Amino acid sequence: MAKTFISALEAECVIFDLDGTLVDTAPDLLATLNVLLGELGRRPLTLPEIKSAIGHGAKALLRNGANLTGEPLSEDQIETLFVKYIAYYSAHITDHTAPFPGAIEVLEACREAGVKLAVCTNKLDSLSHQVLAALRLDGYFDAVIGSDTLGVQKPDPETVLEYSGAPGRHRKRPCLSAIRRPILKPPGRQGWRWCWSITAIAPRPPAN
Repeated sequence: MAKTFISALEAECVIFDLDGTLVDTAPDLLATLNVLLGELGRRPLTLPEIKSAIGHGAKALLRNGANLTGEPLSEDQIETLFVKYIAYYSAHITDHTAPFPGAIEVLEACREAGVKLAVCTNKLDSLSHQVLAALRLDGYFDAVIGSDTLGVQKPDPETVLEYSGAPGRHRKRPCLSAIRRPILKPPGRQGWRWCWSITAIAPRPPAN
């Protein structure tokens, strides 16, 4: 079956992932993780070692970091580190974080075309708003859906259906999901187009 490709400017709404799609948060996520690993007497990690864990939430990052540097930690230990992680990360949330090249241009073009925009992320709601505000991106979005906004996380389809409307809602224009990892197919997904493997926003190369 032929694949259908659409421009974001043809969509009624576009729902973006945050970490690793719109914004390069990896340096600050890694720096926070390494601070906590140092407190445990463990070695620092490099970005290639933990890159696959980014986007699944802080607890997954902590588990991954612990497993790579020594004995696995208990869930009680993870919970204790999670509190420390959030406190440190919140204080350093944009030390090295920045939008990917081309991201702001894409958001501007969507806004000028009247496309509604939202963020759907496994980052905590409060941290998502904090990083968007610090980078002056918050004004672009009609909604921000974090890991604790609904009580469910990606890949649960409710994370995107909450913003886009009820399952099976008829749309004159499609709703585009620009999320790095697949969302489970929502029931009656008429009017949807899905972008699975987006790793960053980048400007289109100039035509020859």
